[in-house]
Amino acid sequence: MLASGYVVQPAERRSWRESLGEFAGHLTEAGLGEIDVLVEYQSAHGDVSRRGGGVASGGD
Repeated sequence: MLASGYVVQPAERRSWRESLGEFAGHLTEAGLGEIDVLVEYQSAHGDVSRRGGGVASGGD
C-alpha cells in the first residue's frame, strides 16, 4: 500500500487494522461519528518526523 509516497509496512498495517475500529467506536460514542479523520497525517513541511497519528476535523 502506498499513500502520499509513503510505503506502509505490514506491521503498521496490522496496527491500523487492530486500532482504527476501536478508535472509530470511541468517536461515535462521543457523538463525533460524522467527523473526518486523517490517518498518519504528514505535516505540510514534508518532514517524515512530523507525521501525526491522526487529525480529526469537522464542524456544525
